[in-house]
Amino acid sequence: MFKKILIPTDGSPLSVQSASAGIEFAHSVGAEVVALHVTQPFAATIGFDGMAAAYAITDESYEKAAAEQAQEYLQTVLDMATAKGVKAESLSVSNFNVADGIVQAAVDKECDLIFIGSHGRSGLSRLLLGSVTAKVLSLSTLAVLVYRVKEEKKKDDKKIRRAKKALEKGLDKKAERLEKNMNKSKKETPAAPISEAVLAN
Repeated sequence: MFKKILIPTDGSPLSVQSASAGIEFAHSVGAEVVALHVTQPFAATIGFDGMAAAYAITDESYEKAAAEQAQEYLQTVLDMATAKGVKAESLSVSNFNVADGIVQAAVDKECDLIFIGSHGRSGLSRLLLGSVTAKVLSLSTLAVLVYRVKEEKKKDDKKIRRAKKALEKGLDKKAERLEKNMNKSKKETPAAPISEAVLAN
């Protein structure tokens, strides 16, 4: 069975969800984990996002911020592993291609499985982890387990509530228009003569 599992993380909620599932899996098979965060080199921020130019970020400040961010993301995974009693270590690497960084790290750390989510984001370029996952699958000679993360229900609940409100609002307006038309019809309809009213009774 698997002995060492690589779990990439980019710090996003969906990535954390995937890491949690990876730790659960590692616990079930008695494996240890390597938490990995791939940062992109300073030059990548100019090439893809232009952030360095926009905010006058220097090479040194970028590297420092990237290291601090990586430590924060990795610590979250390490804490989850500790809570589950799973042996874990962390690793941060820099690579222009996130998928390459993941595959190379798995080889360097002698992992026998890469556990990765099917959605999320990676690096400052905000590459979809879905596309990164596809690249990892094509590049890796090791086993890759793809975990399909679930979107948060809060967003869906908000959309449903908005739709309900819009529907209720629309129905209220429709009822209001109907009432106005009825009142208008009553006003326009002439009253029956007294004699006809008496005969009708």
